[in-house]
Amino acid sequence: MRLNGSRKSQGARTDPLRLDRIALLALWLTWVGMWGAWIPHHTASLTQNAIYLAEWSDVLLEVRAGPLAGVPNLLRLALALAVVGLAIALGSVRQVWLRWVLRGLSSLPGLVLLPPYPQVLSLWHSDVYGVRFVVAMVLWAGLVASALTDLLPPRVRSSLVGVLSVVAAGLGGWSFLILRRPFEVRYAHSISAGWGVLAFVFGLMVAALLQVAMLRCARWDSASGSQV
Repeated sequence: MRLNGSRKSQGARTDPLRLDRIALLALWLTWVGMWGAWIPHHTASLTQNAIYLAEWSDVLLEVRAGPLAGVPNLLRLALALAVVGLAIALGSVRQVWLRWVLRGLSSLPGLVLLPPYPQVLSLWHSDVYGVRFVVAMVLWAGLVASALTDLLPPRVRSSLVGVLSVVAAGLGGWSFLILRRPFEVRYAHSISAGWGVLAFVFGLMVAALLQVAMLRCARWDSASGSQV
């Protein structure tokens, strides 16, 4: 019984490490998907990634003065939460210097999410750019807070990454679907989903599922250890 228990325990310890690496790759796929085409169409140079899709949607009347005014910032929030989830997941990288180099690379979308204005730090109370500034600060604050999450148990980090991944995938996918319809009406063309949005949502959902799998492995490991 002890031999069997030890074998199960060893299997449970190796599986989370493998799953964690795959989850990191899935989150990097999500990061790449931010820069890929979300709405690919040659009409009016409409091929845009997620960041510029949020900008380009200002041409829509429904966004400028209608019920979809908040959708571009929800799309930006999805990107910010995905970056925060990646930053937290990078806490599993053992080399501290490599961990922060990767976090610095992952934060690049945060530079583009900031409002294009010289006095950017005074824009939090702006009627035009205030919400966008707050969304960008979610990304930067999350990046700083990831240093604290490095001190948390792996189970807690996995839970945080899983929740952030699900919320980011939901907001990103929903924003894309909402914005696609008025673009189709405006340009009288059907618009398919680009590889960018597919990579973004798929990567996040895979990462979320792997976090659940790692949590189950950890529970199995604890249960096996208590039985030895």
